[in-house]
Amino acid sequence: MVPVKGLQAWTWNGDREKPTLRPSVLVNKGRSNPTAHICHVHITDGKIQFFDDCSHRFAGQTLPLEEF
Repeated sequence: MVPVKGLQAWTWNGDREKPTLRPSVLVNKGRSNPTAHICHVHITDGKIQFFDDCSHRFAGQTLPLEEF
């Protein structure tokens, strides 16, 4: 989860159907959990863009966000 309110919050367009978050989201930077993948994304208009520095099979792809 990322905060969307408060001093260190990401900006969010408020759209639950097609969200946009800024800045990017980076998970497991520096390999704080060596068994987990690194994941670095932008979320724009309900699509998730996986940057090339991701260490999983979605690196370099843009996919629609799945509802959960």
